[in-house]
Amino acid sequence: MRDVLTAIVKAHEIQGVIALENSFKKAGLDHVLLVKVASTAVVSQLLGLTRDETLAAVSLAWVAESRRWTSLLLIKQRRSQRVM
Repeated sequence: MRDVLTAIVKAHEIQGVIALENSFKKAGLDHVLLVKVASTAVVSQLLGLTRDETLAAVSLAWVAESRRWTSLLLIKQRRSQRVM
């Protein structure tokens, strides 16, 4: 149980540092992306993944969320063009 609580704190800290050092709101992204990336990093450690496996997992979390947001922005843009 202690490992899980430690992991939660680590994920929160990772998310906070990334958020403070970057301005995601200006780019139209929210904290969900940061939660996914931080959680992936921490769970990778809990699972005992290697450095390379962890980097791959974090990259996948980042890309998957970025693609989702890109798709949503394109859909929103297309809908607004139809209204005009």
